[in-house]
Amino acid sequence: RMRPCPMASEADELVKKGDKAARGGFFSGADWRKAGECWEKAAVKYKLARAFAGAARAYEKASEAQEQQGAPWHAAKHLESAATCAKDASKASGGDATLVRELAERAAVLYCEAGRPGTAAEALGRHAKAVDERGDTDRALTMLKRAFELFADEEQEHYATDTYRAALQMMLRRERWADAREVLLKWAQSSERGKQPVAMCRCFLSAVVVALHAGDFAEAEQVFSDACQVDRFSSAEEADAGDKLLAAYRACDPEEVKAVVKGAAAMSHVENAVLSLARRLPGAGRDLKAMVGVRASAFADMSQMGEALDEDDLC
Repeated sequence: RMRPCPMASEADELVKKGDKAARGGFFSGADWRKAGECWEKAAVKYKLARAFAGAARAYEKASEAQEQQGAPWHAAKHLESAATCAKDASKASGGDATLVRELAERAAVLYCEAGRPGTAAEALGRHAKAVDERGDTDRALTMLKRAFELFADEEQEHYATDTYRAALQMMLRRERWADAREVLLKWAQSSERGKQPVAMCRCFLSAVVVALHAGDFAEAEQVFSDACQVDRFSSAEEADAGDKLLAAYRACDPEEVKAVVKGAAAMSHVENAVLSLARRLPGAGRDLKAMVGVRASAFADMSQMGEALDEDDLC
């Protein structure tokens, strides 16, 4: 018979003491300071005993104690600690990350109450990865989008880079190309607002690459056309690279596609995950004529008409 872990047993006793302090006595009210101290100590002991589920519950209780004392910042920190412990518990048990998500979202609310929305956004970004790893990518993406909104609302776009990068890597890893493209376009807009034109241009070019890798030439053209409405992009080397890449697709020339990717300096500056996709373009066995479709035929007809006009002009 396995003997109970002494550290976990000590934590159990501390939780009971904390619960008693929170209930108060017949002649005295709840002592939230004492309760919080007991629960915090219990959480640490549970962690040392690798009893992560117990640690998560203790940190959640400690957060409540801080809320009762009017300290939303400290309450949020405890909920983040609870979310981390819940993540470790779900890994050990093979369970989902529902509790991780709930705790992280509650922590974000408290950070906002404490006047720290940027920290709330970072917390959502950190814990979204754990939610994705446990199989709930949709919810993870929702958390990340909320993080983007918080950064934008507080005009803290310059702090959002790591969160956007994490979201992009997550979507690419899951082969969710449309979501990856959406993240890149949001990142481009964020960079434009944050006066980061270099990052903006790289994001627009990356969105074109992702669309092409997904086999959606029409979307790649649309992304490029919309991006060219932004002055800083239309005159950048990323725009030139995108234009040449799309031209190679219209010509249905896979070797030219590879040459553009290899020769365009702008390509070497995009995110590594996007560069990896670019180097695989146009994709083994992909029928460029079918992918480009009517657009290629129309382009060829226009080119021939142009040549004919040029010849007439010479007469």
